[in-house]
Amino acid sequence: MNRDDLSLSFASLRLMYPERPRFEGSLLPSLNAELAERHTFETFMHDHDGAVFTQEGRRTLSVFRGSLILDQIAAQNIDLIKRDFTDIVEVVKGKLGIPVFWEPNIALRALWPVPEGTDGVTVMRQGALTLNDDQLEALGSVAVRGVTLKVFVDDERQEDGRHVTVEVGTYLRDPGQLFIELTQLEHRQIETVARLEPWTQEAYDYLMEQVATFADTIAR
Repeated sequence: MNRDDLSLSFASLRLMYPERPRFEGSLLPSLNAELAERHTFETFMHDHDGAVFTQEGRRTLSVFRGSLILDQIAAQNIDLIKRDFTDIVEVVKGKLGIPVFWEPNIALRALWPVPEGTDGVTVMRQGALTLNDDQLEALGSVAVRGVTLKVFVDDERQEDGRHVTVEVGTYLRDPGQLFIELTQLEHRQIETVARLEPWTQEAYDYLMEQVATFADTIAR
């Protein structure tokens, strides 16, 4: 399959940090106002334990007392995504007085059209699992909508340890495409938010090179 046809469809960043005191007063509304100066969020809900900022169909930021989750529907390229990730985390860090982040976890998903004349279910059944109809009848299934292969990898070469999960499967919304997904968790601290940008780029490069090469061996 052609690497140029790969398109990033989802990106998610998760960070943990020392637990903050219960959110009181105008702290979270003030955070919302500061974020709104540079980023669009249409809804904002909060209580003493956290807040959720949402731009429908594009981005959701969840801020809790000990962690944050930033999910991005990737309708833009990796350069914009990593810039926005870094900027949003910098604002949250400053407003909440977060001294350090740890256990950085990033997930990236890309879509890849399968060759004409086939579909994602057939590609996965034949290329990854060799499932036959007799096996599937044991499930009582009339039709198979999708097949996904998940691989867990521990990278002992990383000084602090890195756990990687790779998924290749049928994209259920469009059987003419596969999705390939990388989830990467590292056991280390991030003291400087600027480190997030190259770290996100490194994960993206791994997805588009090593993970794509793995997916291509299945789809051939």
